[in-house]
Amino acid sequence: MKRSLFYASTMLMWGLPAERWFRTAAEEELGGLEIWIQQMDYQGITPEKIKNLSRYYGVSVTAHSYSWDVNLISMCREMRTSAILLTRKALREASFFHAGCITIHPGKKGLPIPGVNYDRILAESVSSVTGYGAEQGIAVSFEIMEKIHGELLISADEVQRMEPYGDLSGARYTLDTAHCENENEILSTAQRLRGKIAEFHVSNKKGIKRHIQDIAGGDLNLGNTVPQLSGYGVPFVLEGYDPSLEAKALHCALSYFDESQ
Repeated sequence: MKRSLFYASTMLMWGLPAERWFRTAAEEELGGLEIWIQQMDYQGITPEKIKNLSRYYGVSVTAHSYSWDVNLISMCREMRTSAILLTRKALREASFFHAGCITIHPGKKGLPIPGVNYDRILAESVSSVTGYGAEQGIAVSFEIMEKIHGELLISADEVQRMEPYGDLSGARYTLDTAHCENENEILSTAQRLRGKIAEFHVSNKKGIKRHIQDIAGGDLNLGNTVPQLSGYGVPFVLEGYDPSLEAKALHCALSYFDESQ
């Protein structure tokens, strides 16, 4: 696959300054970067700096909203409102630096209390956030999550299940390869959501451990599977977390896909 199809998550360059993110993307001839809004906050990086660096290096960007301690489907309305307000802040910042889209974690369900319809709550939050994104001129994509306790949006089934509860026509979805159990699930989920996929998140898993640094050493044969998705025409964001000063995991992933051709 052409390197221009790949974006790099800035989480793979956690130990490097923002200027190095963009310089690396340009030198490696990547399609762009996925900017983690929470990382910007933590490291004191302004939206203005991202906008200027993107323009200077000619590197396109997408964005990832806040995901830690944010729950769009909390049973507590006040907490849910707070999550929506923080997500709207992320949308404004991403729109300011001209992100092509922004990925959002859909939130986790609580206790299965009778009368609490998490599908409806999720649909209401998705509709609210997507509508605000349209006002800000940015596409909003909700991530299909891993199959662990509390996660609600874990497959195309849940997407279809919440659709009767609101206008979700503007919503898009991000498919993370490490959230799938096998290669068939990756391909079949992508097919079921064809036309609604905004981007793919690409990393591997080993057993229950997700987003491992050694992309070649995981359970999934991504070198064979990811090229089969190239026809979707959306970014492939290389993901993970690397606090080193060398961005080793990113370079390892790029070499892996170069050698898989």
